[in-house]
Amino acid sequence: MALNDYSDLSEMQLDALREIGNIGSGNAATALSSMLEKAVNIAVPKINVLDYTAACNALGGPEQLLVGILFSLNGDITGMMMFLLHKEFAHMVLNSLVGSEFDGYSELDEMDKSTIQ
Repeated sequence: MALNDYSDLSEMQLDALREIGNIGSGNAATALSSMLEKAVNIAVPKINVLDYTAACNALGGPEQLLVGILFSLNGDITGMMMFLLHKEFAHMVLNSLVGSEFDGYSELDEMDKSTIQ
C-alpha cells in the first residue's frame, strides 16, 4: 500500500513505528549506560508527523542549539533518519567518555564527532 501522505498512517502503522523507536532507543540506552557506567532512563518514544515549522518549534524553536546526526538508509528501505541531542546532554556524554571540555560546537575535533556518532 502506497502512502500519499503521513496523515494516511493507521493506528497500527503508528504503533509499529513507535515500537521500532522503542527497540532502537532501548538498545541505544543500554549501550550508553554501559559506556558511561551510569544508569540511563528513557521514555517511550512519541510519534508525531509535523511540518518543518511545527517540528522546529517542538524542538525548542529556531534559536535552540542541538547536536544532530543525519544518516541515510539504503537498500530494501530507503530514507533518512536524524538523531538529535540537547547540547547539554551531548556535552555531558563527551566529557564522561573522552574528557572533552568545550564552549562551542565549532571546537569539536574528529574524536568528539566520532564519539557522538
